[in-house]
Amino acid sequence: RLGHLVTRCDGRLLIHRHFQQSLRRLYGRMVLETVIPEASAFKVAVSGRRPVELYSPRSSAADLTRRLGREILNRVGEQTTRQKSASCPHELDDRRGKGSEAALLT
Repeated sequence: RLGHLVTRCDGRLLIHRHFQQSLRRLYGRMVLETVIPEASAFKVAVSGRRPVELYSPRSSAADLTRRLGREILNRVGEQTTRQKSASCPHELDDRRGKGSEAALLT
């Protein structure tokens, strides 16, 4: 799992802030840091059938989309690293063992 994404959030509304706090309290690190607000750039880009990055590349909506992409890629990288470590613990033990034997022989 990559995590939960908070979308259509209006930070000015108390209910939205409380909901986001509740999600973070319940799910902790599983809630992505990037929050996607309700933004007109998203709506207009969708109606024009274009990604917000192409419709308005300098908008805060495009910046947030790029930030979300980086955050997701980082999480995928972390998960891949953890999976590799978990699936190959014997390789690390083998390397340690060989190093220990080599140290004993010298």
